[in-house]
Amino acid sequence: MLRLSPEEKLIALYCFTGQANRVGLYCFSPGQAVEDTALTVPAFARGFGRVRETLRLGWDESVRVVYLPTWWKYNCPENLPSMKACLSDLHDVPKTSLLTDFFANSAYLPPYLVQELGHSAERFRLNGVPLTPNDVATEQEQEQEQEQEQEQEQEQELLSCVGGGGFDAFWSAYPKKIGKAVARQVWGRVAKGQGDSFVGRVLAALARQRQSDQWTREGGRFIPHPATWLRQGRWEDEVEPEPPDGYFTR
Repeated sequence: MLRLSPEEKLIALYCFTGQANRVGLYCFSPGQAVEDTALTVPAFARGFGRVRETLRLGWDESVRVVYLPTWWKYNCPENLPSMKACLSDLHDVPKTSLLTDFFANSAYLPPYLVQELGHSAERFRLNGVPLTPNDVATEQEQEQEQEQEQEQEQEQELLSCVGGGGFDAFWSAYPKKIGKAVARQVWGRVAKGQGDSFVGRVLAALARQRQSDQWTREGGRFIPHPATWLRQGRWEDEVEPEPPDGYFTR
C-alpha cells in the first residue's frame, strides 16, 4: 500500500470495502466504482491496473470478478458455521477460472476450515461449476451470447414501452451530467415496466427538484449523480416547500 499514490490507495480501499462480499471473490462493476469514487474513467482504469499489479489481485474482466488472495488472512471466519455462511456467497459469483485459485488458497486458514473449503470445492464440482480455464472460457462464451440476446430483447421492449427518446429527455433535463453511460444502463432497468407515463413523471419531478434548496445551494454541490438518482427512485421524492424569508430569525 505504501507504494501506491493517494488516488490508487482510494481505489484499493474501495476494492476492499465498496463491493466486496464475505469471501473476497466477488462481482465488481468498474462503472459503479467510477461513480462512487468520483474519479474519471481514465484515472480509475490506470489506478485499478496499478492496484491489481501491486497487490496481486485477481481480475477476470470477461465476467468482472475480483479476487483478493489475502482475504482470509484478515477476515478469517471464527468457526465452522461462520465459514459455511461465508462460502454461501460463492453462489452469487459467475463461473470464473478464479474459483480455482480461491479453492487452492488455504494458507491463512486453520486445518478444520481448510477441510470445509475442500468440501465446498467438491460440492461446486458436483453441481457442474467448471474449475478449469478451458471449461470456463466455453461456458463464458455461451453465457455472453445469451446475455447479448437478452439485452437486445430488453432494449426493444423498453423502446416500445417508454419511447426511444426517454433517456435523452431525462439527460437533457438533469442538471449534473456525470456518468452518462452508467445512467443509461440504470435507466434501462428502472424504466422497464413503468408504463407510458414514466418519462413525464420523471421530467415533472426534475422540474420540481431543480428549484429545491438542496439542488440550488452552493452551485448544485449536493445534486446526486444521475445514476444514483434513478437507482434510488428519487423521482418519487416529495419536495418540501422553502421556508419564508426571515423564518429562522428572531
